Amino acid sequence: MSIWVPLDDTDLRSVVLLGPQPHNHPSFPEHKLSAEAKQAAAQCFLAAGGVTAKPSTVDSGATTLALLGQPLSGKFPSFRDKRKVRDFVHAQRLEVAPLGLEWLGIINAAEEDGRLPANEQYIRSTISQQGIHIVVTMNPVLAELIHTCRFLACDFTFKRVHGKFNEWEVASFLDGINENLTLARLYSDSMSLEAFRLIWDGFFRAVETTTRHSLHFKAFHKSGNLSTIICDADAPQAQALGEYFLKINRPMVSGIEESLPERLLLYAFKSCIFHFNQNASGLSKKGATAEDVNKILSYPSIKDPETRLYFKTWCEEHPLESIKSWYRNKLGLPWYLPSVNRFESPMDRELWITTPNTSNSSEISHVISNRKTTTGLPLLTAISA
Repeated sequence: MSIWVPLDDTDLRSVVLLGPQPHNHPSFPEHKLSAEAKQAAAQCFLAAGGVTAKPSTVDSGATTLALLGQPLSGKFPSFRDKRKVRDFVHAQRLEVAPLGLEWLGIINAAEEDGRLPANEQYIRSTISQQGIHIVVTMNPVLAELIHTCRFLACDFTFKRVHGKFNEWEVASFLDGINENLTLARLYSDSMSLEAFRLIWDGFFRAVETTTRHSLHFKAFHKSGNLSTIICDADAPQAQALGEYFLKINRPMVSGIEESLPERLLLYAFKSCIFHFNQNASGLSKKGATAEDVNKILSYPSIKDPETRLYFKTWCEEHPLESIKSWYRNKLGLPWYLPSVNRFESPMDRELWITTPNTSNSSEISHVISNRKTTTGLPLLTAISA
């Protein structure tokens, strides 16, 4: 290296001339991802599940420990920055799914899934109508179990998928293994009446195409094992199901002469009593006394029609506006109160008492899914998980 300075002593500038040898200033090792680190991380990503892998699992999960003998960040200091692990996992996901992890990626994944043998396909259909997008997924082995269920609990969960899509789970308690199990998952970016029409139709159609025979309700087909579907009090969900029942009901077979979907619904539908109790208990925060709340909570067990009529008059004439409002809401849902009271419901007594009154099966499934796959996932990642 040579340093050149001016002859003029007052000129403080200088020129530094480097020799021919290479010279650079590399980033500190802890900040730069080496080729070896990237290769090891890619292996850990695939071992942890590929597109379903969580950053924390890629860094220090059981598969990573088996591959490297230590956490990824332990072997490669550059991955001690958790953001680098997250960014790397995100980049790997996009590499696996070049069309992204949202709707276009789903369409591509569904096309690839469709090339698999029928018993290996998971994405049963993608639906796009009137600005509504729905994905229907179902494991062929689990689909067969749906025909053995006494009831199905269906409910949306809002944590597992990030963005505008939400997951709708179909679960049940399987008597043979004494366990709650999720049997199908659908994903929708809408909860409108039209969306639920597509959801119900997509689900029942998927059961039929996957198992080669349609799902039979005891009430309508006088065959099969399914007695009831249990949901929360979502009005579009219930209305759309009633419309579906109207399509499949054959009075000559079922003996049910009913043209109103909101009435026909009640022959094979229950509203979750837990949601009913939760909603009624919330009135205590709006001025209702403990006595008021207990009276409302007693409704599902009222057997006598005159006592039920008295209850409704009591609600209509109550001095507290919140209770009047609560009852007006129920009047707007003519199926709701009968769907929590077995004495008011037209459902066969045996079918009612041999099935649960809550959608706990789906609620339990939500918790298990969130624990296993984490929450806030891109759509394709949630489906693949």
